[in-house]
Amino acid sequence: LTVFSDILTEIFPGSNVVKMEDEKLRSEIESVCVDHDCVASEDFVQKILQLHEVIDMRHGIMCVGPVGCSKSTSIRTLLKAMERVDGIKGEIYSIDPKAMNKEALYGSLDGTTLEWTDGVFTSILRMVLDNQKGESDRRHWVVFDGDVDPDWAENLNSVLDDNKLLTLPSGERLGIPDNFRIILEVDSLKHATPATVSRCGMVWFSEDTITTEMCLKHLVGKLSKTDILGDRNTGDSSPPAQSLFIEAIAPLIFGDDRSSSLIVDALEFALSQCHIMVPTRDRLLQTFQSLLLQGLEHAVEYDENHPDFPMTGEHMEKFAKRWLLHAILWSFAASASWSVRKDLGDLLLRTSGILLPDDNYSLADYRVRAEDGDYELWSDSVPRMEIESHRVSATDVVITTTDTVRHSDILGAWLSSRRPLT
Repeated sequence: LTVFSDILTEIFPGSNVVKMEDEKLRSEIESVCVDHDCVASEDFVQKILQLHEVIDMRHGIMCVGPVGCSKSTSIRTLLKAMERVDGIKGEIYSIDPKAMNKEALYGSLDGTTLEWTDGVFTSILRMVLDNQKGESDRRHWVVFDGDVDPDWAENLNSVLDDNKLLTLPSGERLGIPDNFRIILEVDSLKHATPATVSRCGMVWFSEDTITTEMCLKHLVGKLSKTDILGDRNTGDSSPPAQSLFIEAIAPLIFGDDRSSSLIVDALEFALSQCHIMVPTRDRLLQTFQSLLLQGLEHAVEYDENHPDFPMTGEHMEKFAKRWLLHAILWSFAASASWSVRKDLGDLLLRTSGILLPDDNYSLADYRVRAEDGDYELWSDSVPRMEIESHRVSATDVVITTTDTVRHSDILGAWLSSRRPLT
């Protein structure tokens, strides 16, 4: 951190922050990053090496930082890299402590029969201690992904300190083995108590650990390897339309020497605007990925239905670039007002050089046809309805409008990719 370095230099003149060095582990970290389409930047690798240093010293660790700054990715990358270095396999158990009550997390004691029932955390710990399937020969990391609320975190205080004991209401005590780590993954410490914080090793992940360009490279890498065909896939290679689509939009995503990235410019604009919910870079890029995936599916389906005339050349160029603008607009401004959508659409058209068929309409008024890659008004795709006179006042009658057609298409892309929606 720049602030930390400045303070250190001011208080201790001539001192500097020593970087973590472990050449063998660094090499494996970079190898894991390549396998999972992650960018092994120096800041990212250093953060993983710092996490490794803390995990070696403490059995309770806190990973603190905003959403989308690589906390989960760093934990999983480190575990895989350590496995490649020493050959010891590892398991990660992710728990959302706010999704259940304290009894479901730690267990409960029946007041009548005095019978003890393990909770999620205690059952994992007991499984490791029982060692029925060789658990003692593997690493076990339990990740609590959620706010460190005293309601549930205070029960871990005896586990996190040097005693390493979990005392159950039944009177039983469970010790923490040496191959067991408890990782608290949070965005801030505003709900945590000093008792919990003081017992943990701390690793801070700042927003600049992962840049937007790194996120885009990871996103494109994942899209190029996504199995679009699913059960219809008869070979090991991806469909030609998938690679052609990504090649067509890559210059706009990453930019070049003469122009900046269209995604970065649009993202900066969207984050500066007012939304219904506070926008984050991670959420906007996740929704962008879902809509881009829908465009890939349209291109692949077109080739399947037209084997003699697949989507190539100018046809693919037109469809892919227009779909990219469509995906950016509805992923970055779906939760914003219509005026913001219009301003973002104007920015995208101006930067990309793509023209609309009619200047009286905005980009949000058009959809992209897979048949020829041209624009089509959403209003032209609204089906005509004929309602019998006695059904006009019925409460279950739904009149299809431009907005229902448009929003159904956008929501369908997110639902098909199994994204949570609000």
